Amino acid sequence: MKHVDLNHLRKNKISYLSHFKKAIWMSLNMILGGTLCFIHAFIPFIFVESGSDKVKKIYWEIIHAKKN
Repeated sequence: MKHVDLNHLRKNKISYLSHFKKAIWMSLNMILGGTLCFIHAFIPFIFVESGSDKVKKIYWEIIHAKKN
């Protein structure tokens, strides 16, 4: 796993601000998905598919961002 890539933005042809917005969006969605899964662990009859739906949405965004 590569932790430092000083050419990351250039290789992905994205500005710092665009990258920042996308990374914040994904981070917040991962936190929300994790929170929903955590609550679901204690109360299994709520948020039945919410956590997995978040993961699928984030995955879809990552896959489609790489194609652009």
